[in-house]
Amino acid sequence: MKTVYIYTLNCPDTGKVMYVGRTNKPNVRYASHIRSNYFGHMYPVCHWIACVLISGKVPQMNVIDMCSESDSRNKEIEWIRHYLSVNPDLTNVFDSPVRKQKKAEHEKLTSEIRRNRLNRDALTPEQQRKLIGGLSCNFQIV
Repeated sequence: MKTVYIYTLNCPDTGKVMYVGRTNKPNVRYASHIRSNYFGHMYPVCHWIACVLISGKVPQMNVIDMCSESDSRNKEIEWIRHYLSVNPDLTNVFDSPVRKQKKAEHEKLTSEIRRNRLNRDALTPEQQRKLIGGLSCNFQIV
């Protein structure tokens, strides 16, 4: 039976949990969050990671639980609910009205980025800051 790890990505400045995920290879998953993050990605967590990277820092990853593969989705949801009650800016996507609004804003920006065929490697740091300037307040990076 495979062991699955439930993890959080935390703000490097405050320690605030910004994302909850699950993986069977924490080191590989963490590297993929950092390496494959680009500005045209479809998920709010990627924009948050981009904001952190632009500030010259990296998110912290903490393994918070372990379980069997068959229990992993329920365990992940349990932890998401817990951290959502502590931080309403958690970047996991849900279908609440507030989340739908944030997702719509995110999709609008993503469309613009993809239309312009932009990604992190193609942009100067100044262009990156300009593009995601409005997002940092949505995710309250402090």
